Amino acid sequence: MRDAVIALLLRHSEYASAVRAVMSLLPPDDPGRFSLTARLLAAAALQREHAATWARALPGYQQIDVADLVTALDLPAPEEDDGRALLAAAQELVRGRHRTLDYIDGWEDVARHALRETMGVAAFEHIMAAVGG
Repeated sequence: MRDAVIALLLRHSEYASAVRAVMSLLPPDDPGRFSLTARLLAAAALQREHAATWARALPGYQQIDVADLVTALDLPAPEEDDGRALLAAAQELVRGRHRTLDYIDGWEDVARHALRETMGVAAFEHIMAAVGG
């Protein structure tokens, strides 16, 4: 369910404000707030990583603005290393005691599925073959 938030935000970035509203209701040390923050950051990073594909799939697509969060948390900008640096930082927010879990791989999978569903399988496979993904 947590990663469904990422899929939703990737397809409908306008819902980032709803995620932020829920985050603001939670205490700063609440694990749910860390989880939502990480998923919002992951969605923003994945948008940058797949920016050209999202722009092609959804004309007029708007990227999620997380400048305030990355500044407040002293994290890499979403544009740094095409989002990969922020993905790694978001993973660290939620890893906790489970140091061996690879959230990034799961989040990448969510992005691929969301793109495939948005574009259709044939178009998605054509684009991924062209970019070597």
